[in-house]
Amino acid sequence: MDTRRQYDHRKNTGMSFQQFIDICFKKFWIFILWAALIGGLGFTLAKYAVTPQYLATTEILVNQQSNKSSSQTFDNQQADIQMINTYKDLITSQSLLRKVKSQLANPDLMATKYKSNETFNVSIKKLKKSVDVTNTQNSQMFTINVKAPHAKESAIMADMITNVFKNEIKKYMRVNNITVVSHAYVPLQPSFPNIKLFTIVGAIVGFILSFVVVLIRELVKSGED
Repeated sequence: MDTRRQYDHRKNTGMSFQQFIDICFKKFWIFILWAALIGGLGFTLAKYAVTPQYLATTEILVNQQSNKSSSQTFDNQQADIQMINTYKDLITSQSLLRKVKSQLANPDLMATKYKSNETFNVSIKKLKKSVDVTNTQNSQMFTINVKAPHAKESAIMADMITNVFKNEIKKYMRVNNITVVSHAYVPLQPSFPNIKLFTIVGAIVGFILSFVVVLIRELVKSGED
């Protein structure tokens, strides 16, 4: 008899599908409230608490000029593609970034070339962390991406790294196969954080979290009853 009562008790602690639906309708306003609150928190963090990052890019073509036969031209193209990995390492090397750091702190250069009244005291470590070099497989083009907390700073840094690289590559590799396809421009919007994404994710998290909390409370309450 006691065993049967225990079985009936365990049976009654469950929740039917209809009860589940009723709870969802009854507590729906709580789900919406939590979604709005956490979504608003995500918006506030993205808008005011997180340091924005601006992304500026330059595109470079590796193309060795040649008047030789088509087969030799193809060999040159393959060699240029293989050299891109070496170029990527050179761009983020201590030697090249040291020159970039020096130029960023040069007020005369900044004023004459970049029309900037301010200089940027950026460490080599921070420069290296800010730079990302990407390329598509089997492409002779690659992109230098630079992130910085200020829009103009990111554009200046990207342009300066590109120019220093173009000048230094002639000394290091004794080649002249670099063409700057597109220069950096000042980005109008930060690349991070994405305020809309932060808000949406916050709302989804708030909705799910409130749903789980309400469901657990109802199950506990049902078990006690």
